Amino acid sequence: MCIRDSLRMARRIDEAGLGFLLDFHYSDWWADPGKQIKPAAWEGLEFDVLVDSVYRYSYDVIDALRAQGTVPSMVQIGNEIRTGMLWPDGRVDGEHDTPEQWDHLAALLDAGRRGVLDAAGDVPPRIMIHFDNGAKNEMGRYFYDNLVARGLEFDAIGLSFYSKWHGSLDELRANLPDLSARYDKDIYVVETAYPWTLDWHDEAPNIFGTEEDLHEGYPPTVDGQSAFLSEVRSAVEAVPGGRGRGIFYWAPEWIPVEGIECHWENAALFDFNGRALPGLDALAGRDAGDVPIVTIDGPAVIAFWRHPESDSVLDSDPAFATALDDIQYYGVQSGERLAELNITYLDQPGLRFRIRNDAGEKLFAAAPDSSDVGYLLVTPRLEYKTLYRVQYPDDLLREAAGFLDDGR
Repeated sequence: MCIRDSLRMARRIDEAGLGFLLDFHYSDWWADPGKQIKPAAWEGLEFDVLVDSVYRYSYDVIDALRAQGTVPSMVQIGNEIRTGMLWPDGRVDGEHDTPEQWDHLAALLDAGRRGVLDAAGDVPPRIMIHFDNGAKNEMGRYFYDNLVARGLEFDAIGLSFYSKWHGSLDELRANLPDLSARYDKDIYVVETAYPWTLDWHDEAPNIFGTEEDLHEGYPPTVDGQSAFLSEVRSAVEAVPGGRGRGIFYWAPEWIPVEGIECHWENAALFDFNGRALPGLDALAGRDAGDVPIVTIDGPAVIAFWRHPESDSVLDSDPAFATALDDIQYYGVQSGERLAELNITYLDQPGLRFRIRNDAGEKLFAAAPDSSDVGYLLVTPRLEYKTLYRVQYPDDLLREAAGFLDDGR
């Protein structure tokens, strides 16, 4: 991603009120333990000049983000750098595992760190150092010991954890608290994923493609993915002192698109048709199907629609229904509050919401018999809250907007 794209994405993140983790790869292409290729523009530079280039590039990117008011919350200096970065100058695996090479890697990382902090201004980002093998304690200790021994300063440890490559959940559970305590750092699982099926939607081979790619006890099903992610979250939460700080899911939205090959389609957090999977709830620490929405003072609209072949209806009549036979609303009036709203989906789609007013409260429930059901919450400023990943009919949005405009 170029700086222009990063700036645009940072604005979208800021507008959504989200935190922003920026990952410097320092490469013209994706960097990981198997390829840490130096940018073509930096080929042939003397080492001192390369260090200065890392500093200046890091500074320039953060300075551009600061100028538009979107300094990241946290910055990774390198991506999965177990084997080093900017090969061969900062390479530390195999025959390159020498004190001199570790000195070089520490100098390059420090240059990136200094560039970020010097450009950031009054609210500096936290600095993360990212190691790929999150389940292998001995390897992690060796890596971070070498950096700490050279005086590298950083705030957080980031680990990748894919059981296909890195080991078991039990190993992850043991490794997280050990590394956090040993280096007195907050710790994150900064990449993870798991398949919800072994089926293919396009012709591209999937990275999680066979039974051999699975963790024992976690089948390639919707429930298996959700259970695996619940265990990853539990392992992070169990780090003493609240120092297990979070999880980042790799490519949750990478679903098949016509004309573009997708090797991750069965490990996304949406199905092949773009519908949200319960794994999203598992990452958030919720039981699947229990999605609470913050209490909202009326007016607002709760809309739902279902597959035309479904005969299910609300147990209680809604305030009104649209002219569209398969779409209904409940309009939350002034003086009423939406006190509770839960949904379930996929194999048990449904909707439940509770309305409270001076006369008491009333529970509404729907249990459509088709998985092709969608929900939408619309607030007065016409901010749409997606509760279920579907394509909203244009008529639904117009009707919802008209309801609010009329003040009904």
